[in-house]
Amino acid sequence: MLIYRARRSIRKRRLKLLHGGIMIFTLVLTIIALVAVFDTHNYATPPIPNMYTLHSWIGLTSVILFACQ
Repeated sequence: MLIYRARRSIRKRRLKLLHGGIMIFTLVLTIIALVAVFDTHNYATPPIPNMYTLHSWIGLTSVILFACQ
């Protein structure tokens, strides 16, 4: 949202494309982080169970809601 306020001289279409690009980039980084977390849990000795705390479920819910945005 700050992109729209900070760059008033740039056309709105370019700002929307920039905003969308930043959102996609952030989503890709979030997915990479989730894969890393699940891999770390699965390859540990002994394996650590995935999604067994409320913190895990809240985090996954927030990532899903961000992706739906």
